[in-house]
Amino acid sequence: MKQKIRLLKACIFLIILLPMQGCEKYLDAKPDAKIAAPTSIEDVQLLLDNYTVMNISSPNLAMQSDDDFYLTDTYLNSLPAEFQQAYKWEQDVEGLVDWRAGYKMVLHSNMALETLQKITADDFNRAAIKSLTGSALFYRSLAFFHLAQHFAIPYDAAGAAALPGIPLRVSSDINTPNIRHSMQATYDSIIAGLQHALPMLPATAVRVSRPSKAAAYALLSNLYLNMRAYDKAGEYADSALRLHEMLINYNSVSASAAVPFAQFNSEVIFGSAITGHRRFNLANGKVDSSLYDSYASNDLRKTLYYRASGSPGQYGFKGNYEGNTYGALFNGFTSAEMLLIKAEAAARAGQPTEAMEWLNRLLITRWKTGSFVPFTAADEGEALDIVLRERRKELVGRGKRWYDLRRLNTEAGRATVLKRKTGGNEILLPPTSKRYTFLIPYQVVNETGMQQNER
Repeated sequence: MKQKIRLLKACIFLIILLPMQGCEKYLDAKPDAKIAAPTSIEDVQLLLDNYTVMNISSPNLAMQSDDDFYLTDTYLNSLPAEFQQAYKWEQDVEGLVDWRAGYKMVLHSNMALETLQKITADDFNRAAIKSLTGSALFYRSLAFFHLAQHFAIPYDAAGAAALPGIPLRVSSDINTPNIRHSMQATYDSIIAGLQHALPMLPATAVRVSRPSKAAAYALLSNLYLNMRAYDKAGEYADSALRLHEMLINYNSVSASAAVPFAQFNSEVIFGSAITGHRRFNLANGKVDSSLYDSYASNDLRKTLYYRASGSPGQYGFKGNYEGNTYGALFNGFTSAEMLLIKAEAAARAGQPTEAMEWLNRLLITRWKTGSFVPFTAADEGEALDIVLRERRKELVGRGKRWYDLRRLNTEAGRATVLKRKTGGNEILLPPTSKRYTFLIPYQVVNETGMQQNER
């Protein structure tokens, strides 16, 4: 079995990395197709349990491009040109690594679904087939979601039917034509996949690295948040919280710990992480000074998320829910995030009191015992300002800041001009810049003829 899975992984790796014109030759050369593809329920479970492919495949360009952290010139200049270009918001940044990682996850999902469809269900395996089918649908939707936030412009309900989205590959056949579907088709596909998956998934998973109903609700909540459909975002956040509402009281966490938070801790609804983020680990990434200064002295996140690193006044990030300070950065879903979405949805619905209630439910666990004074808001505008500030402070280092900038830059009074200083020069990224959407890899465009993103 181990040999079979090793061969399976090797095949998938080659399929992803080889140019399209070489894939067919490689497949023709396989001595035994059965060896290179899953055939049993056990194979599918192993395929979907590949944490590196299925859970640490989130694109990292958003993390490289947001304003949570900065890099020193010395370290920046040591990086490959591609990473320097992304950090500096240059025009021609393409995401070949991110694209491949995302569609490799899609490929695994499609292979799992196709295998499960070929297995005859009986009383002994029916439950496993059902659960694994739901899991594969969830993973494919998750991959499409992150790819859409990187390689398609921010969702625009008015023009979604005509605007380009991403390729929606629903077959493992590499000879299936690659085309960009519309923005509306992209989001509809993600929603349909999750709605199809929900009845098949367990309420909560034995391992939070595996999909569950709570995880699917959390993903739907994030999806609708980025569609700016805030009522639905709040509804699905509520559904997730009904299944998973546990919070960590930060007073119980040691600020002196090198790694304060364990992987798969009690707040985590679904565990996933950003691929290739190490440029922003504790030693290299420095937290933006204005962000660091926004935490009050009694806000425990100030000492649990950060520690002094580098020159005086520089701080690195140690609040990673992936349970490390030098590996992949957590970007999964938590009960805390669901409370923030509930609070934002309430504020946008003109319910400032309810918004503050949801927010305070979270923040009382983040402040030193006895020091927290609940937030109040006179109106929905003030409530929304407070919620968005706290959202940034809570979700730092998860790659979600870029997604938030994309949606908030369209709102009057909430647009942000990003600034960086490198080599003594100041670089600006205007809120309306087309660089908020990354280029589809040139190799993909050249081989398929699909439409490139505008510059």
